[in-house]
Amino acid sequence: MSAHEAIDRDFDAHLERIREFLRIPSVSAGDGDLRSTADAVCRLIEAAGGNAAAREPGERRPTVIGVIDGPGPTVLRYGMYDVQPPGAQWTVDPFGAELRDGNVVARGAANSKGALAASILAFASAPSPCRQVFVCEGEEELGSPRLAAFCDAHRDELAGDFALDFDLQEDPGSVFAGVKGLYELELTAGGGPDVHSSRVAEVPEPALDQGSELLGHWYWGNSPVTMVVSGGILQLTGALTSRFSPLGPDLYQGRDGYLAGEKLHVIRKNNTITHLTVATFVLTRTPYGN
Repeated sequence: MSAHEAIDRDFDAHLERIREFLRIPSVSAGDGDLRSTADAVCRLIEAAGGNAAAREPGERRPTVIGVIDGPGPTVLRYGMYDVQPPGAQWTVDPFGAELRDGNVVARGAANSKGALAASILAFASAPSPCRQVFVCEGEEELGSPRLAAFCDAHRDELAGDFALDFDLQEDPGSVFAGVKGLYELELTAGGGPDVHSSRVAEVPEPALDQGSELLGHWYWGNSPVTMVVSGGILQLTGALTSRFSPLGPDLYQGRDGYLAGEKLHVIRKNNTITHLTVATFVLTRTPYGN
């Protein structure tokens, strides 16, 4: 029996185990405690014949290291087990893992708990053709603030011949081994008054219709970004530069830039803004850990 035939044989059992994993509400924002999710990652690796453990006792979002033995080479595999807060637009239980028209509907089904679980459980059906080392974190949606230091501290355990990040794709079987090339860009600025740069501060900004509460400094993990107003439009500057237009109360959409087309949600508690969510990013007023 081929590996693919063995996986097909066990498909229903694997699917139920993946749905069970997706039902764990592993939201890392707001100081979420994801230790039970880390334990579930360990059990998935153990189900595939490996061994795994969370390596940071007492940490609320511990990083997992696991190994599935096999012949050389050694492949280092990265995974994330945290997800974004679901938001108000969901029409089903985001952690119900319902089956609809052959699809699993759940927060994290595509990005990327579903991919992580599926790519591990494949080796519960057939032996691994290589030695696999896993490093799985619970803070990717926070900007992975501790991952670099963790990997440096466990460098010997995480040594491999090459590394792969498995994710769900529209075209199954694609493996991106790397990218290369150069981009040449010519930027033309315009749309504002024709004023010498030394006098820009003298040109008054148009009034902002909505969003003045969002102005100022924010942090993606430990990376600073700033929300400003430019030409009467909210603009996020820094690593996630984009402009935003209001769609409704506490809801905006990226007009252009890195977050074009993405919805920005303002999250409040007792009418006080606690954080912002946009795409897979969480923005807070203070750096991670403060």
